[in-house]
Amino acid sequence: MEYLLSCDLGTGGTKASLFTADGVSAASALFPCETYYPKQNFREQKPEEWWTIVISSVKRLLERTDINRNSIAAIAVSGHSLGVVPMSASGKLLINSVPIWSDARAGFQAEEFFKQADEKTWYMKTGNGFPASLYSAFKILWYVIICRNYIRKLISSSEQRTISITR
Repeated sequence: MEYLLSCDLGTGGTKASLFTADGVSAASALFPCETYYPKQNFREQKPEEWWTIVISSVKRLLERTDINRNSIAAIAVSGHSLGVVPMSASGKLLINSVPIWSDARAGFQAEEFFKQADEKTWYMKTGNGFPASLYSAFKILWYVIICRNYIRKLISSSEQRTISITR
């Protein structure tokens, strides 16, 4: 039997799950992840910890089942999407801790943007319902790759960019 391995990077941890080809959940395992609060409005995690946690959650999952890892036909990665990870062109992390979806440090950037753009019009066009300071569009001044894509890059060794930042 073939399985789909799913890794979801959540704010509190990574959940690894196995599903049958019919979409039936076969097993899951959660491994916690630390969030750091170095300053007011800062909420950070460490991408290298994400990788360690993904590996740990998948190992835990496979240890709890009798499913052979060779029966995993595909891997899917999801996660909080409003954080960004700065990387060099060669894929090296540029800093150790990065802002996650709930990080609101980009308040100034959002305020400056809305001095030139109408906030209601922006909302009606984008549907972005979180406070503007949480969106990657305003964090992008610092960072260049969405969190879940860092894990995808490590899995596939190729850059895959998410076009939508509203999910």
